[in-house]
Amino acid sequence: VRLAQRTFYQAVTWAVARQMAGARARCPQLAVLPDELYAQGLAALEEAMQREDKEELLGSEFCLVEVTAERG
Repeated sequence: VRLAQRTFYQAVTWAVARQMAGARARCPQLAVLPDELYAQGLAALEEAMQREDKEELLGSEFCLVEVTAERG
C-alpha cells in the first residue's frame, strides 16, 4: 500500500471566492449540500465581502490524497 498526499495553495480575492461558490453545479462538495445550508453559506460569504477589503487575498487550499494498493 502506498499513500501520497499533496496540498495545493492558491490565494484568491473575495470576488473569485464568491464566483467559485456560485458555481455549485461544477463542485461536487457544494452540490451535495442541502439547499438551505448552501444558501446560508453564500449569505455569510456575501456579508463578509461587505465588511472586508474586496481586493484582500484569502487562503485557498485543498489536499489530494492518493492511495495505491497492489496485489502480490
